[in-house]
Amino acid sequence: KIESSTKPEQLIVQLVEEAMKLGSSDIHIETNGGGDADVLFRINGERELIMNLSYETAKSVSQVLFFQGEEGSKGQAWHRHQLNDWGVTFTLPDGHVVNGRCSTLPRHPDPGFHLVMRAASQKPQEYRLEDAGYTSEQVQMIDNFLGRNSGLVAFCGPTNSGKSRSLAACINRIISQRGEKIKVITAENPIENIIPSAIQVPVGGSLTFADVLRGILRQDTDVVVPGEIRDQESAELIRDAVIGGRKVITTLHTTNALSAWYRLRELQVPWDLLVQPTFFS
Repeated sequence: KIESSTKPEQLIVQLVEEAMKLGSSDIHIETNGGGDADVLFRINGERELIMNLSYETAKSVSQVLFFQGEEGSKGQAWHRHQLNDWGVTFTLPDGHVVNGRCSTLPRHPDPGFHLVMRAASQKPQEYRLEDAGYTSEQVQMIDNFLGRNSGLVAFCGPTNSGKSRSLAACINRIISQRGEKIKVITAENPIENIIPSAIQVPVGGSLTFADVLRGILRQDTDVVVPGEIRDQESAELIRDAVIGGRKVITTLHTTNALSAWYRLRELQVPWDLLVQPTFFS
């Protein structure tokens, strides 16, 4: 967990606090060669410049974040010229816990690099579909989908379009309507929204999406909520869950809903299954 004793640690805590206050989903640190670095927050889908850092400060922040990263979620050492991916947990001065998922890549010209951290508050919240921008007619349609005991519900859209918030709202809605009569398990990387009464499983390190999904299917689960369908293996497991009579709610990175069929077909889900009226519900 991040403490705030050194200057880089103090800066990290400051950035995370500000990101939580502004409702930012992602923190970007982008170095400009060996000179300086920009810090940007993604707020309501758009990036906003927050401050400028020296190159050395940006490098120190990345190294501290990596050093404080959760064991099992990272490699042996941080290198600015390699892909690095890891998880980290922050406990802010007010006791607020935040989970972060960090990734760095090199950037031309050398010795440039850039870091992105998705920061998610661990405060339980009562997410509602109405608060996510859906009209009353759309909420009624979603209720119809959620009320069915099996089938796939997929929220489609580009990054930062509200898919994760929609998933959280759907889980809350199902649990509020059916209570503990059903068992809901999620697979997320990272866990972005804390949902009381759901079992939320973090994905990362030695636990892949496919590993967690296999485990979920053995857990007598009524509703399976993978954070996203990202590869052929996870698509096959989700297909098996739907065929097995489970409710699956997930996301797909497509530009529109109709593209969901083509994306799943790319991931080797058979057409004859995709066009069955009970597969999507």
